[in-house]
Amino acid sequence: MTTATVTNKISNFEPCNDCGNLVPLDWKTCPHCARPQLFPNVRLASHVTEREKLKQRYQAAAADAQTRGCSAQLVEFETACQSSSAVFRCELLRLQAEIASGTDVYKLFRDIERLRLRYEKSTDRDWPALRTKAERDLLGNDEHLGNVHYASISLNGEGVKSYGDTTVKLRENMIAHRSTCVEGNSADLFAKHGNLVKILRSTWDERGKLCVAKAASNVNATSKTDDFPNLILQNRPPSNDDDFVEVIIFGTMTAGTFDSVTIQSAFVGQSSRNAAYWDAVKEKLVTYNVRAIEI
Repeated sequence: MTTATVTNKISNFEPCNDCGNLVPLDWKTCPHCARPQLFPNVRLASHVTEREKLKQRYQAAAADAQTRGCSAQLVEFETACQSSSAVFRCELLRLQAEIASGTDVYKLFRDIERLRLRYEKSTDRDWPALRTKAERDLLGNDEHLGNVHYASISLNGEGVKSYGDTTVKLRENMIAHRSTCVEGNSADLFAKHGNLVKILRSTWDERGKLCVAKAASNVNATSKTDDFPNLILQNRPPSNDDDFVEVIIFGTMTAGTFDSVTIQSAFVGQSSRNAAYWDAVKEKLVTYNVRAIEI
């Protein structure tokens, strides 16, 4: 499958920044001079077609806010989103196995998916298949499938609770150059639309605009700073129909990619096993100068 097929039929080539010859958008090195290129998800999100789509939705949201008399509040919202963090949640057991007692490399999403015992009903969506299809759209070809981590945009350090008991905030300088954002859960959006042609994506640096395009209709003249986090991330138990801005991080991560790890003291105290796992995780985090936070 070519990039042109899955990315709104955009041109599959752009000039190499070094030698000027055309390079396929989904290649990681130039075939002419062999110099590294940008990450494929970033190159695709940076393409003029995707940026124009984002620009149109963003301008429409700004015009609507002006009509409703809340332009100032929307500017505040965008400023907050532009300073947002990438956060993911996972099980403490997973963090202990991979960070504290493993190779220090936090496994890619697909590696974990292969090992996961699944208890879905026969009527449930085939999430692994949908995730694969969405990744083709976002990464350009099958070669890069699975070579990503997933997180969500957060304004207050909160994550998607249904994914686990431990919250990991990522260091911006470790992920900004290789991250892109999608206006929702990409697998769920693919299931609803059959492709991601009309779905907004952005580079990390333009996440503020994407957040405005997604959530501006929920900003009004009475909106305050404290309201903004819930406009970007909504946990919806028990249905798990969570709404968030997805962050796609290309490549590997270690504990050195983390900024902080947060867990509830009540959860740690539930069992001696939890306490032992948390102690092991904290010990490893210290070696990477990562904050371990109990709340």
